[in-house]
Amino acid sequence: MKCKNCGYKLEIDWSICPKCFVSCQERGNEAEDGHKTSSNSSEDPAGENGDIAGEAYENIQETETQNAGAKRDISSSSGNEKLLIIIFLVCLVLSFTIWQVRGIAFIAALITIVTAFIKYPGSRAIKVLFWVFLGLIGLGVIVLIILAIACANMASSCFSSCR
Repeated sequence: MKCKNCGYKLEIDWSICPKCFVSCQERGNEAEDGHKTSSNSSEDPAGENGDIAGEAYENIQETETQNAGAKRDISSSSGNEKLLIIIFLVCLVLSFTIWQVRGIAFIAALITIVTAFIKYPGSRAIKVLFWVFLGLIGLGVIVLIILAIACANMASSCFSSCR
């Protein structure tokens, strides 16, 4: 079955689309025996339309099964998001504080935040950290370019005064 909002293929036991977080519609009420019935109790799942109503009945059962799994997936992913954020922040702090591991810690922070950004594109915290980190990298590159130009100018003035 596919999500009606974004078209993402949903697993059988999901109730919420993991891509757009839109809830699947519930159609009808759950009977005590576990079978799905429509709100009008006089209707038969096969109904007057035969196969069409039967397919709708199967889709409703499929949606119900999907509802339970999506709740589990979403609740478990928040723990993974937090773990990736913590790993990123620890690596970032290590890259600025301990001289011996700064390169490795910086690369680990970069890999962690890019992985988190790809795996959890809907997470606002990860998006903010990703773009701030990317901005800091860009700022660092600009500073290095300015320093290289300044050093080149100083070196050229030193060589010209020595002649």
